[in-house]
Amino acid sequence: MKFIVNSRVLGQGLQSVNSVISDNKSMPIIANVLFEIKGRELVLTGTDLETTIRTTITLDEASGDVRVAVPAKRITEIVSTFGDMPLLVEVNEENYWLAISSEQRMLGDMPGENPEAYPILAEEGADAATMSIDADILISAISKTAFATAIGDTFRPTMAGIYFDFRGDHVIFVGTDAQKLVRYSRMDVNPQNKVGFIVPRKSGMLVKSILGGKGNEAKRGADEQAEAEDKEGGNKVKLSYNDKNVFFTFDKFMIACRLIDGKYPNYDAVIPKENPNKLTIDKVALLNAVQRIALFGNDATPTIQMNLHETLLEIQTEDADTGRKAKENLPCHYEGEEMVIGFNAKSLLEMLKNVGSEEVSIEMSDPTRAGLIIPIGGDPKEEVLMLLMPFLIR
Repeated sequence: MKFIVNSRVLGQGLQSVNSVISDNKSMPIIANVLFEIKGRELVLTGTDLETTIRTTITLDEASGDVRVAVPAKRITEIVSTFGDMPLLVEVNEENYWLAISSEQRMLGDMPGENPEAYPILAEEGADAATMSIDADILISAISKTAFATAIGDTFRPTMAGIYFDFRGDHVIFVGTDAQKLVRYSRMDVNPQNKVGFIVPRKSGMLVKSILGGKGNEAKRGADEQAEAEDKEGGNKVKLSYNDKNVFFTFDKFMIACRLIDGKYPNYDAVIPKENPNKLTIDKVALLNAVQRIALFGNDATPTIQMNLHETLLEIQTEDADTGRKAKENLPCHYEGEEMVIGFNAKSLLEMLKNVGSEEVSIEMSDPTRAGLIIPIGGDPKEEVLMLLMPFLIR
């Protein structure tokens, strides 16, 4: 069996699929990308068993259908050496060897593997519920919540993912690691169903990466007509889910993610409702000041102290081990009792970098309870609330 494919298009498809592939000593077959030729289409599949990426490429020519598992890293490196030209690939269906040739008169042979050893991947199934969501909304939701999730926490696995909370007439996305929390609400998404599920952080970041541009070149090269249709109908993502998996389908891509099993924490219960002390300040000025001050603090626990006055915010830090210390004053508007409160500088910076507005409000009740960081202004269709636990000042 043989087929002809554009080297640039194939290379871009391989790069997208390769983003999920990793070595797995217990199942070495998944270090391969699965090639499936069906008519004039080549379907590329990669998986790490938790997340699966599948993309479809239109072939210039094809003679028959075939399946073969190909070493992902090797084939990607080989294809990347070609610029933009047709490649002829011949597959020996008896021993799964591939012969690759080009108009440069290059001829190379490499072994593939039996596709029957490749794991059976999750399918949507008839029980999957389906909705449509704008790609930009999904990208924004993942960007604003993924950084707040726990990393490598085997004791609290539910916090290692993004919570999709469908409320019927709107949707909420949540990320938390127990020290910080982000709640991102969209009032212009109507999921109809009331359900909640947890998407692993890594899976969410892969969806964001491909939606945000890394897969765009591949989709354009593979099918320019699909891009034209996309512009006419809006950049939509079909989101399907059941009790085990969620599927994101758009353009020539399908990304399947195994959901994290478990009950997500009651995030609304930890958000303080009464916060009479409110700081309003320029977001960029605060971000830059915290970055500067934190460089003088302790490397292991980069904390800052905020002294709140009616028109002045004092930010300071001191490292008792080295003697480094710094202080900076910023103009602000503050309503409430004068207060001294501490925060982890790294977490505060992460939150400020994910605030899209020019001004930000920090609402507090007292120095021992969480502070709420809320953008001022912005898109009326969205609501962003960030919670950060304080660092007790001694």
